[in-house]
Amino acid sequence: MVPFRMARSFVALVTRHTYEEFDGRKVLLHFTFQHYARGRSTVGVIQKEHMPEFEGYRAWFVVERVYARPDAYWRGVEQVHDRPLPAVSRVTFTCG
Repeated sequence: MVPFRMARSFVALVTRHTYEEFDGRKVLLHFTFQHYARGRSTVGVIQKEHMPEFEGYRAWFVVERVYARPDAYWRGVEQVHDRPLPAVSRVTFTCG
């Protein structure tokens, strides 16, 4: 068993990042959220195995930092349903 501890948890707007294969399949890469560390804004990355499923490409979640060995990581704990999503259009990028 790997010892671990939780440092902090807070509510953050989590965004799903995917890319589309040539045959039309969407592949999940990871999830991101914005947070503040040491007085500056940074982006946290949550690997797909540490995030519960949700509908859409953005949702509010309680996220927490887990300090484990060999590496610390972020994980999504539970979805928060009482906060409305900000009205921002989705940006898509195409190559070619």
